[in-house]
Amino acid sequence: MPIVFNHLVTNFSKVVTVNLKKITLLLFILTTLCGSDSSFAYKEGSEFPGKGNYADWQKAMNLYIDGYKSPDDNIKRQAALLAIKFYPFDAAFWNGLALVTKDPREQLGYALRATELNGEFSDAWGSLGNAYLALEEYAKATIAWKKQLELDPTAVDTLIAIGSNYINLKKYKDAIPYFDKAIALDPNNYPAYLDRGEAYVYLGNTTKAMADELVAQKLKPDDPGAYLNIGLIYKKMKNMKLAKFYYTKGLSLTVDPNVKRGDIELFNSFQ
Repeated sequence: MPIVFNHLVTNFSKVVTVNLKKITLLLFILTTLCGSDSSFAYKEGSEFPGKGNYADWQKAMNLYIDGYKSPDDNIKRQAALLAIKFYPFDAAFWNGLALVTKDPREQLGYALRATELNGEFSDAWGSLGNAYLALEEYAKATIAWKKQLELDPTAVDTLIAIGSNYINLKKYKDAIPYFDKAIALDPNNYPAYLDRGEAYVYLGNTTKAMADELVAQKLKPDDPGAYLNIGLIYKKMKNMKLAKFYYTKGLSLTVDPNVKRGDIELFNSFQ
């Protein structure tokens, strides 16, 4: 069990009468614990990683927490950078920086650093997967997310991310079990039904696809995703009247013009 500094000082005062060998040993321990590269106040159960100076970590943590109270990502970014300047050994600071960084290459570097500092920090592996996804490195994203699931099997968003990633890789059959697990953990999860339905569309199972998309539509009736997917299902079923109806409805709910153009291209190319 780690020993706090005050406790060591108290013990030291009690052993001044012991032999020189014991005094020398105690002085060595004190010198080691107070050194610039080790903790002098590490406590069991603390979040402190046990490397570097505890006072620097505590100062950095306070700055980090205060900064993350802001809704402004730029303020959060500056807080994370400042925390890292004071104490660069905490994976949470690097992961926090990755979460508010827009450039995927920078995000990747910060997330990698977080996983290097603490390989058991599941959120860092999630951030790493997100960075790889943004860079369209889908296979690497899947590896990172699977590592996160090893550490946290209940990470529903990560289960969905892996399933969706398999859709990107056109491995539709591989995607289904991840959506199944996500729905088992969260029966009202809109993205899980939406994306599982999409996977079933590409697998040619229009019955299961429609069932999932109708659930998704009920969960979020104002979201375009389910309507667009239902349109694809009806096109697969050669019912062009209903296909165009649902796709037009989905497009009317789609705000981003670039996304809208992509959806139209998808519909026109879908067989």
